Amino acid sequence: MAPYRFVDHTADLRIEVEADTLAGLFIEAAAALFDITAGIESIGIKEFRVVRASGDDAGELFVDWLRELLYRFTGEGMLFSDFEILMLSETEMQARCGGEPYDGRRHEVKCEIKAVTYHGLEISRSAGKLRVSVVFDI
Repeated sequence: MAPYRFVDHTADLRIEVEADTLAGLFIEAAAALFDITAGIESIGIKEFRVVRASGDDAGELFVDWLRELLYRFTGEGMLFSDFEILMLSETEMQARCGGEPYDGRRHEVKCEIKAVTYHGLEISRSAGKLRVSVVFDI
């Protein structure tokens, strides 16, 4: 079973992600972003990039993290499938991301995500798991 699920939403694309830890939540959300974009199983690991994000709280940090990753795809043409959190606090993070440049012969863009939004963003804990709901503008 995928570590994320689609949630009915009147516009755009809303997903819910859950994990045991905050670091796990960030990793699972990143994997979901690239799975939705191009199918994570098609993304090899040919190079690594360090990605940094910051925010005033965990919610802003989460959105900035996904926005940074989305920029790496839309602005630099990078797809990622491997994520290692190097440092994570309530307001800053740094991760090592493994992936490869987009190649139209091997990768198919399944869904074009234009932006990560704050709409309905909520990080919560239930039954020992952290859960976040996030909306992508498509």
